[in-house]
Amino acid sequence: MNGYFPRLDLSREPRHPYVLRFSGLVGLRERDQAAEALCRRITQTSAHSFYFASRFLPPEIRRNVIALYAFCRVVDDIADLPPTDPIISPARSLEDWRAWLLAGAPSDNDLVRHALSRVVASTGLPRWPLIKLVESLIEDLAPRHLPNLAELERYAHGVAGTVGSAMAYLLGALDPEAQIPAQALGLAMQMTNVLRDIGEDQARGRIYLPADHMARAGYSQDDLGREVVDVRFVRLMRPLIRRARELYAEGLAGIPVLPGPCRFPVALAANAYAGILTDIERVGYHVFHYRAHTRRHDKVLLAARLTFNLGLPRALPW
Repeated sequence: MNGYFPRLDLSREPRHPYVLRFSGLVGLRERDQAAEALCRRITQTSAHSFYFASRFLPPEIRRNVIALYAFCRVVDDIADLPPTDPIISPARSLEDWRAWLLAGAPSDNDLVRHALSRVVASTGLPRWPLIKLVESLIEDLAPRHLPNLAELERYAHGVAGTVGSAMAYLLGALDPEAQIPAQALGLAMQMTNVLRDIGEDQARGRIYLPADHMARAGYSQDDLGREVVDVRFVRLMRPLIRRARELYAEGLAGIPVLPGPCRFPVALAANAYAGILTDIERVGYHVFHYRAHTRRHDKVLLAARLTFNLGLPRALPW
């Protein structure tokens, strides 16, 4: 990244490897531009489907949701990745983010914080979903095995339903009824992450596959540790994929409550992410050594199909 942001201090910040700290040598406009560019880089690198769909949003809304995503990526990676500074624990880093949000999300030399601070100040974005997200990530630091589907959905609400709430607000869906489908969509996407990242999560000591579902399928923790993919694993995965698709349907039912310019990109992002479930099925549920995804040409075809249902988007990204 050297040279990408001129006149910035490029030393790595312990909170997250992507975070750059502003050196204080440039003006506010340059800081805004650097923060926006960093958030865009984080999103483009980490969230291909979301970034693809966000290109269709009106420019100001797009800047806001990309700043929100960058924040989510930073705090999520604190919980998931080895700390860049062994002196600062993930719990301490997340508590620092929580304290910053509780203090009102003031402007900060940290560029991601600066970008999110601007969003909160300019839109009135409520901070409670973001605080709840960070608190849920702190709770998730300890190794655990979720006992049942209800606990899986409670976890998913904390780390993703909250993001759906914040995203709905930034998209202009201010009616309280919009919160229900927005949270359902967040749950659906997190369920998709869980089913895609089973091996990675297990390596971190986290088993999100419900223990009661595993017992009914006859699939043990030892099988999981040995990355067994057989008829029992398929029997375990199918009802969870079905539940994720039910949540996508609940989320997509809320598309009509969104402002017109936001309906197409949200439908595109949701359908593209749901395509990961189809890819899991396509490869025979072999998720331990393959990262399921929606391929770019499938996203393009999906965008073309959605134009007939929701109307031509404001701008095409190709």
